Amino acid sequence: MQKVTRYLIAIGLVLAEMIFVELESLQPIIGGFNGALILSVLLFLDGVFSLLVLDSLIPSLLFSLSIFALFNLVYGSVDPLILLEYLSGVGISSAFLYLTRSLWDTTFRLWRRIKRTPDLKILLVSAILAPAVYALTRSPFMATGVIIDGAILSFIGRIELSPLSSLSWISLPYLLMVEPKETSTGICIGNEEKVLVRSLTPGLFQAGYRYKWINVKKPFCVDFSKMKNYNMVIVGSSGYGKSTLAKLILSKTNVDYIVFDLHGEYEDVPGRRMDMSLNGVNPLSLFGRSPKQRSIEIALMLKSIFNLGSIQTMDLSNLFVEAYQERGIYDEDERTWSLDPPTIRDVLLLLERKKRASFNSQDLNRWGSIDPYLRFLDSNIFYGSEDLGKLLEGKVILDFSRITTTNIKYILMETVLTSILGSMYLEKSASLRKLVVIDEAPFLLGRESGEALAERLFAEGRKFGYGFILISQYSDKLEKMINNASMTMIMGMNDPDELNYIARLIGGESQEARRVIYETLSVLERGKVITRDITANDIVVVRLNQG
Repeated sequence: MQKVTRYLIAIGLVLAEMIFVELESLQPIIGGFNGALILSVLLFLDGVFSLLVLDSLIPSLLFSLSIFALFNLVYGSVDPLILLEYLSGVGISSAFLYLTRSLWDTTFRLWRRIKRTPDLKILLVSAILAPAVYALTRSPFMATGVIIDGAILSFIGRIELSPLSSLSWISLPYLLMVEPKETSTGICIGNEEKVLVRSLTPGLFQAGYRYKWINVKKPFCVDFSKMKNYNMVIVGSSGYGKSTLAKLILSKTNVDYIVFDLHGEYEDVPGRRMDMSLNGVNPLSLFGRSPKQRSIEIALMLKSIFNLGSIQTMDLSNLFVEAYQERGIYDEDERTWSLDPPTIRDVLLLLERKKRASFNSQDLNRWGSIDPYLRFLDSNIFYGSEDLGKLLEGKVILDFSRITTTNIKYILMETVLTSILGSMYLEKSASLRKLVVIDEAPFLLGRESGEALAERLFAEGRKFGYGFILISQYSDKLEKMINNASMTMIMGMNDPDELNYIARLIGGESQEARRVIYETLSVLERGKVITRDITANDIVVVRLNQG
């Protein structure tokens, strides 16, 4: 139920009761009771039900001032003691709700987001309205209420509600329930529909707080400038719109980006499209590394793919170092690092010479054991000589969909990411300057070298102005990435294990919060996400904008 509807119901009930008491005094309907007694009973019941109607403790308590103001307007001078019946009802209702863990107050959540400086225009409006209200009512009490309403509105920042301050204390509880005005900054991708709130107290007989969703309506914007880093993780079952969400973010950003499109799903994203089956790369390019460091990286990559042993990995690394040296590229002389690197064919020729120079079968078998893995790389796709750094400038979509061999696709992907890492190190930046989107992230994270590379990119990207968006159907292998991401966007899920993991991730230690999140995720519609609003530290349900 909307807040304005709740408040109108509360006000309507009081007005109806006042009319009923007046009619009862003219023509008794309930025999044997005087008007004062009936009014006391009704006020007590108002107090009991106000917490259910307004669903918030502080507005319910302050509603007593609204009742007093209404009585003052209708009856003139009124004894404030009549409010004791109402407050008694609120007290009894609060005690019962406390015992059942159902005592709520959303005011504190809202007031965490108020402006630190008042809006002078709103204060001016209330300063004009206060004398007018005094002139009409001759009541300093009502005029004071106008000033207080104006002061509250000035911090909320909702100038369009300024006329409500003329209602003085009558509108005060409603103003305390109003969402503060917020300036939408960053990339606005949808609207918050619900926010998860916690009960005011944990209760007496049951352990822990209760949680529930309450309706809200405000823009949801991703403001990278307010994040601890520029990293994001998008998780959800197939068909719930993960790629659509990534496209939505890319369509609204004004920075350059690189998209790793493994299945050809980003054809409608603006930018230069590169068919990676036609654009070769040389895995032996240094990308700003030393020859020894790059040799180790390539050897570890092959180890991750083919499950090589430690000796094979070490032999590959040494072979690569020697291949660099044959090209005049030495670890201790950085001036040589700009020379053209060797190719896989150069490494294979070096390996053949090693095999021919072997003095015994042990050495021959040793070199022969790594021969098949190097020959796997003897493909035209790994003989590219173009500068990847220049190819990846601007807005680029890397299409891997036509590469059918999984291991070749992986080697290309890791090589390009290593190139991105090298380019990233060239310049520090205080703001976001490039986004890198990696769809089907487990394809990269499922291998040890890929996981290590992704962790490094995630950990170091912030100071160089790089942000990374990982997309996956499953949270498996994503735990470290999620821990180092400023925002995790969760879409609909079907797998119980996934639901349990994500519920624990978002809900924290509270079993009740986990239960509510689990139930919501299991029925979450396509086009909606659950995430944490980092500006208010709230868990929210967001409906994404279409298109």
